[in-house]
Amino acid sequence: ALPILNSPPPSPGPALSLFKRSLLKIRGVSKRRDYMTAAPTIGAYDAVVTASLAMSAAKSTNSAIYKSYIKKVTGTVGRGDTVVYTYAQGVRALRAGKTIRYSGAGGLIAYNEYNNIISTFSGVRLNADGTFTDVGKVSASR
Repeated sequence: ALPILNSPPPSPGPALSLFKRSLLKIRGVSKRRDYMTAAPTIGAYDAVVTASLAMSAAKSTNSAIYKSYIKKVTGTVGRGDTVVYTYAQGVRALRAGKTIRYSGAGGLIAYNEYNNIISTFSGVRLNADGTFTDVGKVSASR
């Protein structure tokens, strides 16, 4: 199997706990527990929540409009944002007129000037049986 680089590795916190509880409720998915710590699964989950929050903030599902909101809902350090861990929390805060910073299952999300995630990347291998094996990590500074 080929190694896959994905970000971010799991970060303990409320969003990761919710992600795990939600994953366990899904029926018909084998090896659910293997996906609980798999960086590709967590990264995809955070991407969906981030995009959904951006759409809600932009009041649009048009990517040309909501893409500029992605950094707004993930925030930057020291902005005084309301930290949210779920889509529902984020929407409530946005409706209350607050600026938000989504802290996902992989932790806080920050982007550089090229719109790439500034984070440690996890290297994983997808095994023939559908499970993942961690093969290493690459720091954001590299």
